[in-house]
Amino acid sequence: CRGKCIFCSIELNSKRPPKAKEVMAFIEENFNGHDSINFDAADFLDDIKQVKELIELLKNSPFASVPKKITTRVDNLGDGSILIDLAEAGITLVSFGIESFNTTILHKISKQTTREQNIRAIELTLGVGITTGMNLILFTPWDTVDTTLDTIQNAVKYVLQGAYPNVVAYIQVRPTDPVSKIKEIVTYETYQSKGMPK
Repeated sequence: CRGKCIFCSIELNSKRPPKAKEVMAFIEENFNGHDSINFDAADFLDDIKQVKELIELLKNSPFASVPKKITTRVDNLGDGSILIDLAEAGITLVSFGIESFNTTILHKISKQTTREQNIRAIELTLGVGITTGMNLILFTPWDTVDTTLDTIQNAVKYVLQGAYPNVVAYIQVRPTDPVSKIKEIVTYETYQSKGMPK
């Protein structure tokens, strides 16, 4: 993922995905009658050339009709036509890191997206008949009652249209995440558990 979100350590833990043919070989070797395929990448659409190659391989494979899930960023949809290709390849669920419907909060968490991009992505995805997942973070250190209510109200609006929410009610602070360096919200310097030597 090219994102630099303060709550995420994915940049520290990830590597470039394998080529499309390698992904297909892995599916062929490991599918064994499962009921779905989950592409567990933080930003499936990061390399659109690779994605288009994989889509073609999937469409012409025995797995074409197997339901598939991806996760991607709201700012990677281009004109939205990729969603039609995804649907044709059996992608039935696209999950987005919406986090908030407030642009100020999105900037504070370094999401590099806006409320308008979130709304556009959800509406485009629902519009082509793909189930849309909304990953949300409520109660960031910068949220107010109004921003939280706005995010909840927007989430409910889209749930009523067929989207589903995945809600995290806090930002977890881990030593490897950028948020652990923000002194106005993290006040401790060391991590220690009971019985751990100082």
